[in-house]
This record gives sequence, structure tokens and C-alpha cells, in this order.
Amino acid sequence: MQKEIQNLFNKEEWIVLNIKNTAHQVKLYLAELHRLTEKYDLTAFADKAKWYQQVFEYYRDDLIPAIQEAAEMEMKHIAVFDKNPDTDFHSEIEIQIHQQLTKQFLSRFEQLHAEFHQFTLEVKK
Repeated sequence: MQKEIQNLFNKEEWIVLNIKNTAHQVKLYLAELHRLTEKYDLTAFADKAKWYQQVFEYYRDDLIPAIQEAAEMEMKHIAVFDKNPDTDFHSEIEIQIHQQLTKQFLSRFEQLHAEFHQFTLEVKK
């Protein structure tokens, strides 16, 4: 069963938590930050807003593309491992490590998603 998060901007919609969707959500969150900056006085929230901006830009520009690139490489490695006639050589650890990193990121993103939602509610009070 895939994990889902509630859409912050449409409470009736749920989003499957995966790398592709997190990339899209990050773009939406950056746009929301920009909108909040224009519409509300963020003086009391300036440090937190700046932190979210930095984190989401890092996710968008660096981390998510790196995870996606590793996933593409993982698929190539799986094809190579499937051909391996040497049963004493097990190099699947690389894939397991990448999958653990991906799960860790998705777990953190789910947490950050909830935190950002609370932040937007506080700003709009």
C-alpha cells in the first residue's frame, strides 16, 4: 500500500507520496511561500519562511534530482544483477542503501508537509 498525504490546497484530494509527486509539491510550496510573502506581513515569520525557502529550493534543485538519478541507475543495476552468474557475489547492498535513503527522504517530506501546513495556517491567522 502506498502512503498518501493530504493536498494542502485541496483538502478533498490525497497525493501518493513518491519522488515524482514530492518534486511537484515542492514547486507548489515555493509558489505558496511567494504568495504568502506578497499577501501577508511575514515579519514575525521571516526566519521560518526563509528556512522553508532554502529547504524547498534544495529539495527542488539538488536532493530530488539526485534521488531520481540514483533511481535510474538503480534500474540499470538491477538489470545487471539479474544477469549475474556468480551466486557468491551479491552487490544488491547498493540498491538497499538507495531505497533506505529514499524512504528516509519521503518520511521527512511527509513530516515537513505537515509542518509547512501548520506554518501557512499560522501566517493566515
